[in-house]
Amino acid sequence: MSNAYYSDGEIIEMIEVALVNSVEADRIASLVRDRFSQKDKQISFQGSRLRTAAEHIGFTMIDELQSYE
Repeated sequence: MSNAYYSDGEIIEMIEVALVNSVEADRIASLVRDRFSQKDKQISFQGSRLRTAAEHIGFTMIDELQSYE
């Protein structure tokens, strides 16, 4: 049994459809939308930090290798 991949938008839409008759539908969908937004910002920030670290390591390695010449 394989797990299907759903985008954030598809998950929000499924929640909205499932909760169409619920009084809390808008609030719950909004909470999920906000959480996905927070997740996306965190992933972006971590990616930026990772790129910065990789660049630093790369430049340091190049400097060290050039010093051995």
